[in-house]
Amino acid sequence: MKRVLSLLIPAALLTLVLSSCFYFQKFTLSIQSNPENVNISIDGQNYLTPFSSNLPSGQHTIGVLPTYSNIGNYGGSPNVEYLFSNWSDGSTQNPRIVDLNGNLYLTANMNTYYAVKVSSNIGITIASSPYYVNGFYPAYSFVQLTAPSENGFVFDYWIINGQAITGNPLSQYVNLPIEATAVYVQIVPPSVVSSIYPENGSTGLPISVNLRWSAYDPNNFPLTYSLYFGTSPNPPLIASGLSTPTYTISDLNYSTTYYWYVIANNGYASTTGSLWSFTTQSAPEPAAYGIVNGTVSVYTGQTDTVPF
Repeated sequence: MKRVLSLLIPAALLTLVLSSCFYFQKFTLSIQSNPENVNISIDGQNYLTPFSSNLPSGQHTIGVLPTYSNIGNYGGSPNVEYLFSNWSDGSTQNPRIVDLNGNLYLTANMNTYYAVKVSSNIGITIASSPYYVNGFYPAYSFVQLTAPSENGFVFDYWIINGQAITGNPLSQYVNLPIEATAVYVQIVPPSVVSSIYPENGSTGLPISVNLRWSAYDPNNFPLTYSLYFGTSPNPPLIASGLSTPTYTISDLNYSTTYYWYVIANNGYASTTGSLWSFTTQSAPEPAAYGIVNGTVSVYTGQTDTVPF
């Protein structure tokens, strides 16, 4: 009996020793990420990828944390977000428990998101669709920017990462962080319309007159003109939608005073010019003919003698 016990005790001790050796055995845990420098957690401690360490065998809790960085100068800071997608072994669990009973090599694949920062030069809210609360959009997706109407202002253009771009709404490709500013201009009327020809109060003008005037828009919006013309100090509209500041009027009456003014419109506001006038020349006197001693005399205001 004593001999049996003496044999069993060393066997039990050997088993215990072997178990203890396995328990204290260490294996390599290696975690890479795509991209690198991603925040990870291992058993409650935070690290950056790439990570590699010899850890005791057994269960360990690993997880991938949201990671932020910066690319370029647009979209605020930080302007890049990396969120966990899946592990290289196909698992999508995060965090997860791994059994470390041998060397383990894993890669955390990340999804990339870029910041889209939108504003306006007059402080109003600019709509973006789809809308993400934290302002980060999936890389290589599209976002639609819409500048809304605002009383007293009109949208003019966008500044996207320092470049002027037209179009509203605007579909923007998110292949990098974006900083977009909607530029509005205040609606103001065109400048005062000025007469170029004829001068106000001119007399002796021909019965065909090329009216000319000038105006400009402070915001460089295209102008159209409405022309009022007639013999009354309250002349009627005779032409509208004119794109150039000139208009020819023919077959006027002699010795007649005409009144005219122009309204310039920039599509949002208009300016009415002053009332101007001019008077046409007198009708030419009719020619007089006479024959004296074989000579024809023609009177046209001058005397010409023609042999007959």
